[in-house]
Amino acid sequence: MNEACLKSTKLINYILQRLEVSPRTVFRQSDLNKISADQFAILNKHLIEEYRDFRKTTFVDDDGVRRFIRKVKDQYWGYSQDPEILGRIPLSPEDIKYFRFDLNKFAEELQKSNNLSGKVSPITDRILFIGQTNFGQRTAVLLGFFGDDRQAELEFLSLPSRIGSVDRMLVICPTYECSQDLLSRLNHHGIDCATWSVLVDEDGRIQYRSADQPAVPTLKLLNEKKPPRSYWVELNGDRLSIPYAKYLLLLFMVIKLKDGNGWINRTKTDLEGITESSDDANVTHLYHLISELTKYLKQCNDLIENDGAGNYRLAVPLSDISYPSEQWLHDTYGDILSSLDMTRERRKKQKKRRLRIVR
Repeated sequence: MNEACLKSTKLINYILQRLEVSPRTVFRQSDLNKISADQFAILNKHLIEEYRDFRKTTFVDDDGVRRFIRKVKDQYWGYSQDPEILGRIPLSPEDIKYFRFDLNKFAEELQKSNNLSGKVSPITDRILFIGQTNFGQRTAVLLGFFGDDRQAELEFLSLPSRIGSVDRMLVICPTYECSQDLLSRLNHHGIDCATWSVLVDEDGRIQYRSADQPAVPTLKLLNEKKPPRSYWVELNGDRLSIPYAKYLLLLFMVIKLKDGNGWINRTKTDLEGITESSDDANVTHLYHLISELTKYLKQCNDLIENDGAGNYRLAVPLSDISYPSEQWLHDTYGDILSSLDMTRERRKKQKKRRLRIVR
């Protein structure tokens, strides 16, 4: 799968709006091609699975007439369900080919694009859990399909007992908009709701800020060194200098966030050479580096989150992290790692010389 499917906005909007009316809707290929043949080709490859039983569906022609689909020899025909409308019309292969939209696969792509954690899973017939992240607070992100406030409220108020330990819940709806009265009541339960067009940009990135949340940190990696062995960063507009070893860890966390869900652990940092795979108390371990890096990021102690099992990641959306270029990010990471490797080797040689002198 790739991000192109999330950029098929015209067809995605059409499909989500239809699913909002009925989550079990199936789609005719000819209708999807009318919206956008190019986008259908992308979605057909990545997100849509064929629904084959045309006999249980009907064809609606351009005049709104509902028709049974029947096959006579090698030709498909549409027969009106209204006995007063006589005759039949020929149907093309596209007219009798139906598809279901795989919401789970779509949610997985949305999860990956936004670095959300957790397993995509249905909460009810009309609510799908996409994942969770930190928008200043730990937030569960969901897709919701509702027709009105009454239907939505019944579904919403069941969420706190169904979702795990999160601070807020964000429900994205195709077109449904909560009334101000319902929004106010939902806010007391830690639930926000808004439409797809408001929350999701053209690249499939969720743009969310809650009025009662603290501001999400903004992190800017600068191509500026502070002699002898530090780099400058800007955190919420404040300049901070971070020594090589801690800065290397920060770069690695940014790279992992960019390439996946952002989680790192000691095994990964040992393999990279950021930390040393030894139980020797004299070597630097990951939890030491995390603790030291957090101290340098003074005013933002919650910039790094952990899952309690030795995994850590940056608790800030990738959209709020900037750096000179992809090339710079990887080159700087490689340069600092090489420099630290040489420093470690030099220290090991010095230690051996001291041991020989003592003997």
